[in-house]
Amino acid sequence: MSKFLNLRITLISFFVFMAVNTFAQNSNPKKKVKKVYCKCAIQGIPRAKGFSMSYEYRPSYSIKTTDNTFITKPITNNTIKNNGRIEFKLKIPIINKPYLSIIGGFKYNKEEYKFKDFNTGNPLYKSLEDRNLRSIGGSITVLKPTRSNKFWILRLNANLNGDYNNSTISKTNYLKFSISPALAWRKSDDLSYAIGLSYAYNFGRPVLFPTFAINYNLNDHWSLESILPIFIKMRYGINENFYWYNSLEVDGASYRLNNTEPSLAKYQNLHLHRSEIKLTSSIEKQITGWLWGGLEIGGAHNLSYNLTNSATQRSDIIYKNTIGDGFICRVSIFLIPPKRFYQRIIE
Repeated sequence: MSKFLNLRITLISFFVFMAVNTFAQNSNPKKKVKKVYCKCAIQGIPRAKGFSMSYEYRPSYSIKTTDNTFITKPITNNTIKNNGRIEFKLKIPIINKPYLSIIGGFKYNKEEYKFKDFNTGNPLYKSLEDRNLRSIGGSITVLKPTRSNKFWILRLNANLNGDYNNSTISKTNYLKFSISPALAWRKSDDLSYAIGLSYAYNFGRPVLFPTFAINYNLNDHWSLESILPIFIKMRYGINENFYWYNSLEVDGASYRLNNTEPSLAKYQNLHLHRSEIKLTSSIEKQITGWLWGGLEIGGAHNLSYNLTNSATQRSDIIYKNTIGDGFICRVSIFLIPPKRFYQRIIE
């Protein structure tokens, strides 16, 4: 009996000890410090597009061409009846963690030109008439938050640009790549900015230039978004499903050409370089569920449009062109994931 009593006392003592010890631990816990990483987006940023398809149309505008293949450099005037561009984009989150986000992208772009008179004797018009200039490639965007108010951004793009259907030229000759690293600071829920470098073709040729980006909410509706010197954009949020944009942008590209014009056969490294400034106004609105639509109108002012026998824009110019200002109309449809999806990606 005494042994049984001793056992009961021992068990009771043990449970009392455990209860006191547990209470003490709960009262003075050694909490594990949770790692809190910087958010990379300010509040009010529209949800990211998962998939988009757009068509841009530019009606009649002038072109004046200086032919550098002759000593006298004759000038030809013509009209581009229309210029059409169709584009598909897809973005997919690859890694989505508080400490690291990686987003993959795919892009396909095709544009073509139709001239009022391409039988003027100038091979440039004849070679570009109905010729599909394509750009197909991928991108990687890396966001690396720190445990302060800073985060790193890295964007990489690689595209095959040119008329490479059934081309005898190696596909690597069409490869164009760009890279943009930056360091950003999130100062508040309404302000973030970044400084960095960019190696890209926005000016029609590969150029390395410094960049400064800012996202700033002026009030509950108006916001400023820019990456200088590439673009500056004002956004008016009517609500989270309806936005109005006004933007000024420098846009450009470089295409490797596998030209079939006999008069250009002696040139083995043909490139078409274009760059322009676009001033546009656009609206984006939810149609239903994931489906959104957009309409953009504005104008374009040409900076350069040259055919060269080199990968650079300013050397070995064969045809130097002056393009007249033109009207832009762009319609698009796109898919935007639900808000819960987007919150996981940006946070």
